[in-house]
Amino acid sequence: MPDQTESFSIRFAAAVWARRWSVLPLLLLLLGALPSVSPAAAGRGNSPEASPQASHASYCKPEPKRRVHGCAKAPVPSPIAGKGYRRVFGNEFRSLNRAVWDDHIWYDDPPGRAWAPTQYVHGGILNLVSRRNDRYPGCRSNCYPIITATTFSSRKSFQYGYFQARMRWTKGAGSWPAFWLISTGWAKTGSCATPSGELDVMEGQGAEPTVLYGTIHKDSAGRCGGDAQNDDNYQNVGVDLTKAFHTYAALWTATKVSWYLDNRLVMSAPTYPSDNQPMFLLLQMWSGGWTRDPDSTTPQELRTEVDWVRVWQR
Repeated sequence: MPDQTESFSIRFAAAVWARRWSVLPLLLLLLGALPSVSPAAAGRGNSPEASPQASHASYCKPEPKRRVHGCAKAPVPSPIAGKGYRRVFGNEFRSLNRAVWDDHIWYDDPPGRAWAPTQYVHGGILNLVSRRNDRYPGCRSNCYPIITATTFSSRKSFQYGYFQARMRWTKGAGSWPAFWLISTGWAKTGSCATPSGELDVMEGQGAEPTVLYGTIHKDSAGRCGGDAQNDDNYQNVGVDLTKAFHTYAALWTATKVSWYLDNRLVMSAPTYPSDNQPMFLLLQMWSGGWTRDPDSTTPQELRTEVDWVRVWQR
């Protein structure tokens, strides 16, 4: 469970042990020597999705009338309605804009060139796909790679707000979808001047399809005084979350985080002082976690599907 295991440490261990052929990335990260990704590496774009100031209409994908969840008809979400919030970032995934989204987390390698596509948009849905057959060098079985899209290089960072994503994900042992934020300063420098504060809007475990995990971390890397996190960071919502799309959200203020599922409050917890700093967005499909690793019953493909992502601030 994430309340007994440091989430960041699990993530990093998953990346390192999947690469049994090399321990160099681990050593470099522990020594604080891994370089951060240059913002210039992802390039810059003037497309509407690359600019939080773009008009609402300019980055809304066309919506059939039967769809009421989409951009064109989406009012301010009910948990923040009438409280002065406005949308400062939104991506409806008409395409995958690499001026906005990196294709890997900053301490990991890019997806292998020989792999089948791991990140792509189809029918207005972002697909993050981890496959059993896309193995890291030297890995022989159940070697699902970690697949992550982030806004690190595009400098899309936020301090406080209401963070939403409409998602669906794969059931099965080892499936690990997530929508989360982590300290931008930490990713850039690894310095305790900006500890690794982390907010997990949602995490799932494929072996527990009815459980929603939402966590606020004091220091998820455990290198700046040690981590702490909210005790009530998992809730059995009584619904199989893998069967349909659901809207996952978190309202983050200077003193509290509240988690929502389909606009319904699920839980709340106080923040830590180390969380009061800008953080960037991450979407993922990884394997492993704290329940069950992939096994022979795990599907060949583990998939996180993202219909849209939105950030609201005041």
